Amino acid sequence: MADDVKALSAELARDPDSLVFLQLGELLRHKGPAPEPMAPAPAAQPLEEARVFAGLEGAEEGLLLLDPSGQVLGGALKDPAGRDVTDAVAAYLAGVSQEAGRTAKLLGLGRWTGLAAEGRHGHAHLTPPTGSALLLVVRERAVPMGRLAIIAQRAALAARRWLEAQG
Repeated sequence: MADDVKALSAELARDPDSLVFLQLGELLRHKGPAPEPMAPAPAAQPLEEARVFAGLEGAEEGLLLLDPSGQVLGGALKDPAGRDVTDAVAAYLAGVSQEAGRTAKLLGLGRWTGLAAEGRHGHAHLTPPTGSALLLVVRERAVPMGRLAIIAQRAALAARRWLEAQG
């Protein structure tokens, strides 16, 4: 199975628009939970959210900035019990930005600008601060969806500025 995962990952890296991510996701789902990760190398450690989201309302509550491959660029997320779920959510959302863009194009909807969802434990808002990056904003259910959209817009602006400053 490891060889299949490597081959499908390589194919997805060669062609990000490929639908091979569906097969890869299914393989990984059947593989079961990943073993506990070792400490990441310094280059793979997420940047502190203060550098990306400094001064934003609720920056400590749930902001996550990802590159197209699901690498954490900034922010962090915790589950309702307080456990860090940043890496698990990042892996789950890898490729979502490209898929949302591809779906919007296939349906003739133009460029996607955001996706909001209400959940049992909270609300989430996804938006692409740049063409390929993805920003996830999570808040408790008490935060109205309109307020969440405003928070997401402000966070996306901060993320876009930070990404542009990086290179």
